[in-house]
Order: sequence, then structure tokens, then C-alpha cells
Amino acid sequence: MQQGISFIDLGATLIGIIDADSFAIVVDSGISNDHAKKIAKAAGKPVKVVLLTHLHADHTGGASFFAKGGAEVYISKYELSFIINHELNTALLYGGIPPKMYRRPFFLSESVNAIPFEHEIPIEIGGVKILPIKTDGHSIGHTSFLVGSTLFAGDALTSPNVTAKHKLIYNYCPVRALAALERIKQLDFTETILCHKDIIDKKTAINYACLQREHILSVYADLKEIINGKPAGIETITELVCKKRGLNISQDSYLLAISTIKGYLSDMEARGDIAVYFEDGRILFS
Repeated sequence: MQQGISFIDLGATLIGIIDADSFAIVVDSGISNDHAKKIAKAAGKPVKVVLLTHLHADHTGGASFFAKGGAEVYISKYELSFIINHELNTALLYGGIPPKMYRRPFFLSESVNAIPFEHEIPIEIGGVKILPIKTDGHSIGHTSFLVGSTLFAGDALTSPNVTAKHKLIYNYCPVRALAALERIKQLDFTETILCHKDIIDKKTAINYACLQREHILSVYADLKEIINGKPAGIETITELVCKKRGLNISQDSYLLAISTIKGYLSDMEARGDIAVYFEDGRILFS
């Protein structure tokens, strides 16, 4: 591990901790105040800056705890609105104001004021030079952070164990996620911290990126096979994809699955693989 950089294992996630002058910088904040308190204890000095890789609640849930303690919270300018009003995150996934079952910490964290940054423009905080890398796709404005020789990849890069477990990895826009994987492969780093959940060298990161690319392409292939000129609505398509991939759908995974499949279908229409039209009161894909 690069000097001045450590991490805390919260069970489902790894949170990066960066030493800066007289304070600590953390990368992501866990899903809750309890996670934030564990991060603060592990930091060993005041947490004055929180860098958020993206808007999802399992990364932003502890941000309000740190902000109330005087920390500055940073997020990509493309996701600023989502952290200032985190209800937008659940609205994006659901397609409107969600029912009560989706208005809880896994999807909805407390809103917090934040400072926006621009991708690919270096920032310096407490003597630490940080390069925010454009790795959108998993979310609208997902960011990875390069600090010295360490890359904090957030959810732009996923462990094969996580992919095997969940069978359908969430992406807001899969075609952008593919571009993000190529961007990561081109970066100059020696180690990568994956939020879910690994610390790997550059060679392993490239291998993971190739495996994740294969996963995304396999979802495209499943959709093409399922639709194959047979008109179907989004709920039917989601059900068939989940069955084909052996995904035992739950209340939470259903919302993530149907949202990400919409992203795949949009990409497929854009490149001419499928048609999308409205008929008999339904949006159909064929």
C-alpha cells in the first residue's frame, strides 16, 4: 500500500483513507452514520474532506455525518444535484417518486451540500494531489480518483466474485461503462482499490476490466436472443433476463435490474440492434 494511504473494510465495501497535513481525506463514506463513525475512528485524525466516487447511497450515506462535523464533501459536477437532493437518486432508479419500500438507506441517503469538481482537472487538498478520472457508466458522472500511484476505482471496476454473486451488475449506461473500463486500462497506477471489494495491482486490474467487459457484452447478447424480433415490454424482458442469468430476483435487485436493462435497451436502439415503439398503451422492444 502506498505510504499515506490506507483503507477500512466495512464488510461489503472498502473505504480509502488518505493522510493530508493535519487531517484525513476519505474516499466514499459508507451507507450510514454508523459506517461514517467507523471510518472516522480508523482515520486516526479529523476527517476534513470526503471525496465521493458517485451518487449511490451505499457510497454517500455517511457524508452528512462528516459534513455536520465540518468536513467538505466533493462530487463530480455531473452528480452535484443528486447529492444536494438525494431523492433524485431513487427517482432516477424508479422513474418517479418511489414507494415506501425504496425510500430507505440502501437507496436513499440524507442530502448534503457539496463542492463540485470537473473530471480530468487535478485538484490539490492539504498538499495531496488528486486527479478525478471520468469513469461514468455505472452512474451518470462516476469518478475514479488517482492519488500518486493508487487508483480509487469506486464501482467503475468490479471484482469477478461480485459479478458472479450478483449475475447482473448495475450500470446506468453500459456503453459508457465499457469506455470507462478502457480508460482505467490506460491509466498509470500500481494498485487499485475497488470499493466492492479488492486491492489489486495493475495487471490484475486489466484482467478484471476484460472480465467485466465480457459480462457487459454477455448481457447485450442475452437481450438480443430474448427479443429476437418478438415484441416485449420492459417487465417481461427483465423477468426473462433474470431467469436466463439465474438471478433470484428480490425487491431490491428488481429495481436495479429493470433500471440497468433499460440502459442496455437504450444502447441497443442507438446502434440499430432493436426497435422501440409505442403500441396498445405500452412501450415495446423488438
